[in-house]
This record gives sequence, C-alpha cells and structure tokens, in this order.
Amino acid sequence: KPIAKRAKKMQKSIRQLKKDYPQFLSKSGNELCQLRMGTGCTNIATVVHHTEGREGDNLTDQSKWIASCVWCNLMAEIKDAEAREKGVKKSKYTPNYKRSKV
Repeated sequence: KPIAKRAKKMQKSIRQLKKDYPQFLSKSGNELCQLRMGTGCTNIATVVHHTEGREGDNLTDQSKWIASCVWCNLMAEIKDAEAREKGVKKSKYTPNYKRSKV
C-alpha cells in the first residue's frame, strides 16, 4: 500500500480551509490586499497570508491570517526582511523576533 502524501489530520484541515478561506476573504475589510508589498500589488485579495507560518494551530487560526493578493503573498516570502519589518511576517518560535539586516 503506498504511503499517503498527507496525513489524515492534515487532509481534514485542508478540507476545512477550502471552506474557511472564501468566508474569510468575503468578510468586510478583507476584500482588498492588506500586505501592500510594492508596485505589483493587484489590490484584490484572493489568498490568505499566514503571518506565523502554517504549522500546527497556525494553519487554522484566523487571528494570524491577512487577506492578500497572490503577488504580495509571494513577495512576503521573497522579501522576508521587509515583510518582518512591516509586521506581516512573524517568527513562529520567538515573540517580537527581529532579523538583523546584513
């Protein structure tokens, strides 16, 4: 029997997220991108950015979600230091973590 690509618990979480994401994005104030990571921003939120990663309870904790356009969500990952400076990306390990600029 082949090994499952995802654990059953994760499969259940992903099924739930498919329902939760559209509801979150349709709430008042979440229709527009809240990340604003530069000139490529489309202004229309179509995805959810997880400010403290997607591991454990952070995956489904809506208090740690931000409405985002696809471009800004990608830029938050690519421009890590800028995202942390703006406060839209936080360490999941250390509160108030600040990465030093090199």
